[in-house]
Order: sequence, then C-alpha cells, then structure tokens
Amino acid sequence: MISEPARVRDFAARYTAAWCSQNAPSVAACYAQDGSLTVNGGTPAVGRKAITEVAQGFMSSLLVNFSGRATDTQGKAISDIAGVTFAIYKDQSEGAPLWMETQNVQADARGNYTTTPFSWARPDRMACPWNCSVPV
Repeated sequence: MISEPARVRDFAARYTAAWCSQNAPSVAACYAQDGSLTVNGGTPAVGRKAITEVAQGFMSSLLVNFSGRATDTQGKAISDIAGVTFAIYKDQSEGAPLWMETQNVQADARGNYTTTPFSWARPDRMACPWNCSVPV
C-alpha cells in the first residue's frame, strides 16, 4: 500500500507534468469527472470538458509575439533569415541568463520580423523550460 505522502507526491508530479506538457486534456484528466478548476479567481470550470477549455485558454495566454528589426553590425537591414536570441535575466545588469532561446526568423526587405519567443509555450514545441517539480 502506498503511503499518503507518497500518493500526494505522485499526484503533484503528474499534475505538474500535465501543466508543463501544455496539453489541456492531460490537466483535465487529473480531475474527477465532476471536479472543478478556478484560474486566477475566475469562474470555476466544472467537469473535465470545461476544465480542458479553461486550461487551454490559460495555456494560450502564455504566448507572446515579439516584433523587431534585424540589422547587421553596420546597421543595415537583414532581409533574409536571421538568428535572434532572446534571454531572461534575474538582474538587470549582470549574471547568467535564467532562460535563453535562439530562433531563426524570416525578415522582410526592411529587416522587420515577428516571432513567438518562449518556444516551450508554442504548441509545436511543448517542453517545460524550468525544473517542473513540486515539493511536498
């Protein structure tokens, strides 16, 4: 028989993995058929179908579009594929990045491009960037 703390740790690991997978039905599967989920103080979603819809909406809200202009070292527009690196730092002026991602973007004739950083949140690249564990 599994001890209660072990069951809670197992559930926490499965629930965290479900959210990190960005797969809303996996999140809903962690709930009873008539379970409920409230996100950010909103209206409770009752039942797995409703939980799936709310979880998907929350996951979709994590997408951020970024627009920029690609230039070479002389400031001339790059109108081809350009490598762009995004990074998040804990401190403004020093230290190693907490997260970093490089993407190839297609710039137009003026060097303008739009992309979605944080590839872990994009449906085509579902992986959690942080250690997705929950201490119990």
